[in-house]
Amino acid sequence: MAEIASPSVTVNVTVKLTANQKNILDLVKKNSDISQEAIASELGIARETVNRNMKKLQERNVLKRLGADKNGRWEIV
Repeated sequence: MAEIASPSVTVNVTVKLTANQKNILDLVKKNSDISQEAIASELGIARETVNRNMKKLQERNVLKRLGADKNGRWEIV
C-alpha cells in the first residue's frame, strides 16, 4: 500500500489592533505592573477608554491579567 503524506499546515492568526491598543501593549511590554490610570495618563486618554481597550485585548487573548487588581500584573499572550 502506498503511504499518503499529509500536507503541513501553517496557521497565522492576526488580530487587528487600534492605535490605542498598540500603545497600551507597548506600555505593558515596558512595565507589566503598570496601572490603567498610569496608562491613561501616559497616553493622554480617559481611564475608561484604557479599560475598554484592555477588556477587548483580553477577550481576543492578546492580554492576560495575573494576580489581584491591586498587586497583579499584565502579561502579553
